Amino acid sequence: MTDLLDSVVEAHGGLKRWNEMETVSAHLAQGGVTREMVGQKGVLDDVFVTASLHEERVSHYPFGAAGRRSVFTPARGAIENDDGTVVGALDQPWASFAGNTLQMPWTASQLAYLSAPRCGPTSRSRSRSPCQGSKLLSWSRGGKR
Repeated sequence: MTDLLDSVVEAHGGLKRWNEMETVSAHLAQGGVTREMVGQKGVLDDVFVTASLHEERVSHYPFGAAGRRSVFTPARGAIENDDGTVVGALDQPWASFAGNTLQMPWTASQLAYLSAPRCGPTSRSRSRSPCQGSKLLSWSRGGKR
């Protein structure tokens, strides 16, 4: 690890503590003109985002309707009900955008895939971090605010 990373991890309880944690959650407002342009206005205006700390997996809740959540993994974007029933999924998300323009509406599963923050080495962002432009309303670590 780098000196900076080492110092940050140590300041938050050390690597042992990090490995004890499963997820990090934040209450976000993720609006913006792009979501309106693709027919998904308001879907992410007031959501709780939970990210796994040990695998690339992110979920937004609620997602479009009460009782629904998004599930992002690098290979899939999906929408599930609270009981885990899948109501929409893309198993090859990038392929679903072939031929799309910003004027074409996105499906809920496409929004689920592209709304997950991908800030690490697997990020597909070319111009700016997909983590920019969200407003943090509150956060918790391991269930503690």
